[in-house]
Parts: sequence; structure tokens; C-alpha cells
Amino acid sequence: MSIRMLSFSLGFSLLLLLLQPFKPALIYLRDPILAGEAWRLWSASLVHVDYAHLALNLTGFWLLMFLCSTRFNLKFLIFSIFLGASSVGPGLLLFHPGVQWYAGFSGVLYGLFLCGGILSLLARDHLTGLLLTGLPLAKVLTDGWIGGSPLTEALLSTPVLEQSHGYGMGAGLLALVLAHLPRLWGAAAWV
Repeated sequence: MSIRMLSFSLGFSLLLLLLQPFKPALIYLRDPILAGEAWRLWSASLVHVDYAHLALNLTGFWLLMFLCSTRFNLKFLIFSIFLGASSVGPGLLLFHPGVQWYAGFSGVLYGLFLCGGILSLLARDHLTGLLLTGLPLAKVLTDGWIGGSPLTEALLSTPVLEQSHGYGMGAGLLALVLAHLPRLWGAAAWV
């Protein structure tokens, strides 16, 4: 892992930790969002139900960074995080009116795992690529079919909103497409 990527990963982890005490002002809450607190659509992806939830998401983030930080450049990683965080909240607001609250980075994380997996496949690292694409896809499909994992819900002491994972994965795919669009005009991709 490069010094830049390590520095960003440490700084981002610290940011998530420092934002946690401000959870009441940042969490996705449907009624306040509809009343004008639009920042909650984005900020909910940066706060967590509790510190165990934060630790679980940071573990996934660091696992991803160790597995494929060389596949991302910093600009693409930041863009992917921003796009993922910008997709989960609006997706929940528009298509899941029954969802009253949400917090967590896992939707964005699923998108990052998908990006890392596809980029690993493109780099001919088939094992990493298949694991990073196959496992999240299988979990999203399984959760959609039979419901969330009781183990995860027991660990977090709260229900898991599987829909956020789907929105995050969609944002990850969109980030890859947008990063590769310059190739249509003969320019380099910015992944």
C-alpha cells in the first residue's frame, strides 16, 4: 500500500471515528430529511449505529485496502466513496418510504468491494477478483431472497438494511463506468 493510500485510509478511519459522537445530527432520519435536512442523505453513510458497527465496517474497509489498494488510485477511491454515500440515502428515500432511519458505511463498502473485485479481474488477479465480486453479490442476492443474516443482526443488535448494499453496489458500478468513459475519446481512464 502506498504512503498516500495508507495516509488516506488512516485519515478516513479517524474521520469516521470522530463523526460518531455527532450521529444524532448525521443519521438518516426520514422526517427531518423531508423537512429540509438534506445532508442526512449523505452523512448517514459516515456514522454507525454503535462502535461495534463502526469496527465491523472499518475492518471491511481495511481488508479491502490490503487486498487491492494498488488497484485504486486515490482520486477514484474518494470519488467512489462520495458516489456511494450519495446513492444510498436518496435510494432509501425514493424507493423505501417505510425506512425511517439508517446509519452505516456498509452500502458504500459493498460498492468498493465490487469495484476492487472488477479491477482485480481486469488485472488478471482472478482469485481476488472472484472473491471481491462473488461474495458481496451472493450476499446481496441471498439477503434479498431469504432476508438478512441473523448472525450479522445479532452482532449489531439492529436490523441490517440490505437495500443499502444494493445501492452501494450500483454506485460502485457507476463509478467504474464513469472512470472509464474517457477511453471512448482516446484518453486514459482515471482508475
